[in-house]
Amino acid sequence: MYTAITMLASRARRTCVRRSFSILGGMSDDLLISMNMGHSIGGTSQATLVDSLINAGVLVTPRVQDAFRSLDRGQFVFPGHNPSDIYANRPLKIGTIATISTPQQHAQVIELLAAHLQPGHRAIDVGCGSGYLAAVMATLVGPTGHVTGVDIVPSLVEFSTANVTKAGVACNFTWTTSSGKEILAPTASFDGIHVGVAVESMDQVDALATHLNPGGALVVPLGYAASEQLLLKVRRLESVV
Repeated sequence: MYTAITMLASRARRTCVRRSFSILGGMSDDLLISMNMGHSIGGTSQATLVDSLINAGVLVTPRVQDAFRSLDRGQFVFPGHNPSDIYANRPLKIGTIATISTPQQHAQVIELLAAHLQPGHRAIDVGCGSGYLAAVMATLVGPTGHVTGVDIVPSLVEFSTANVTKAGVACNFTWTTSSGKEILAPTASFDGIHVGVAVESMDQVDALATHLNPGGALVVPLGYAASEQLLLKVRRLESVV
């Protein structure tokens, strides 16, 4: 389970990023409450799943709701799962060491990033798994935008590529097999960054935040893999007064 907080990064890259963090009340009461309502989320199809996410107050932005309706979770999982499992609010195994996150977690991440996933924007999903979150990002940034999907497992990069191609999402894509460190070169910058693997220190968060464009945002879990994590949203200011 994630606890979510929102933080702010300064316009200055590197030297001022960490010292300028502050906690904001950036999440609605409905969304915070919904994080403890996972039992009410789920369905037997993408339509009923999305309806449940809306009713639980997790999906609140109309364009995000439309994006989730347009992308069937069932097309991004391995064959053989029952619909009751595919559209339930639980992770599913994709391969031997990875899972596709719960629908609730996907929805929370995209709602946090939605304002930073506008047409023409650049986004990256580190730990792209089955490609579902990258596909949602691509639907939001559109054909003039660009989405990079990164995973350390080569077979999952192939799986993501095939799934997104099959879904017919119109966007510019780059798919990379990497731990994420190599793709985040000093010159790489994005409007929306999602990291699916928990980082263990604020220094790591700071390093990721340097890759944000002005006005961009990063969503990343902070904590240890076997413990409860904070889901952070870090935003880079467009200007400093």
